[in-house]
Amino acid sequence: MSPTCYAHESRSRIPFIACQRRREYNRHVTSCLKVSDEPRCEDKIHERARWNERYRTGRAPTQVNPRLQKYRHMLQRGRVLDLACGRGQNAQLFPASTVILVDIADEALARACGLRVLADAVALPFPANTFNTIVCAYFFDPRVDFARWLLPGGTLFFETYTSADAKYHPDFNPAHRFDPATRAEVFRGLEILLWEETDDGARVYGTLIGRKSA
Repeated sequence: MSPTCYAHESRSRIPFIACQRRREYNRHVTSCLKVSDEPRCEDKIHERARWNERYRTGRAPTQVNPRLQKYRHMLQRGRVLDLACGRGQNAQLFPASTVILVDIADEALARACGLRVLADAVALPFPANTFNTIVCAYFFDPRVDFARWLLPGGTLFFETYTSADAKYHPDFNPAHRFDPATRAEVFRGLEILLWEETDDGARVYGTLIGRKSA
């Protein structure tokens, strides 16, 4: 039997796919998941394959982000975009909101619950000024224009490894590390409400909360 799948269309006419019965969904992900923007360049194909393998082998995060939990009172409720959502575990921190889960890895979305979109973060299939809040944890691409997708007054939670993390993991791809000196450029159009850089003795990561002008 095929899983129960249905297209959900919000008031802003954004198409999503919601699927019930996770195990059946996992077997039929190709036919049931809406591919909103299939990455065609070779590096994106490799990136998707790499993350799919991590999720298949259980090497991807499963816990709620503790800084997101700590600072969620600073974030707007309503329509929330969880970008590079993984298994979507952070969605539980927004029980009164509509959370849209976006990831490049279909294996991740197959393990998540709720409204899911398979997409490249730099080619999102949404109109501008769509979300009250964007959550982006441990994914960094300077081409992502967060302010574009946020409604006026909308908020951003961003966290990822910083340049200083190289002392612990020198082999980590430097393109995926965030240089705090580029905050103004990367988060153009946003007021930075909070920035902190944490060295926990194993990794160095930065946490930022921004807000788009009303």
